[in-house]
Amino acid sequence: MVAIEVAQAEIEKWLDGTKVMGSKRAASKADIELLTDAICDGLLVVNEDFTLTQKLLYPLEGVNELNYKARLTVGDPASRLKEFKADDIHGMVLAYVATLTQKPNALIKNIDRKDYRISTAIAGFFF
Repeated sequence: MVAIEVAQAEIEKWLDGTKVMGSKRAASKADIELLTDAICDGLLVVNEDFTLTQKLLYPLEGVNELNYKARLTVGDPASRLKEFKADDIHGMVLAYVATLTQKPNALIKNIDRKDYRISTAIAGFFF
């Protein structure tokens, strides 16, 4: 268990390091709380280079954790997005999670919903 104050400081460090602006932070309070709780519960770690490591509650196909990049270019998710229709918001989020973690779309599709909630909260900061 990580103290709430420590977890909040870690998320703030990550938001600062990845240059998330105040307006995005204000609009994403629920996601920030979810990520803070994930740190408190030992499910999420902010690394020194602003990457994130998520321990999966339900590992799959030999994958126990997901490691998220700290930055994306506009073109990074392009090839993964082709699998989904333009109006498929779930597909877009899935493609971003797959891009951030450098895992296949098919693997991300099989993540348990409890684990995916954390993934979608992280991905939301990259749209």
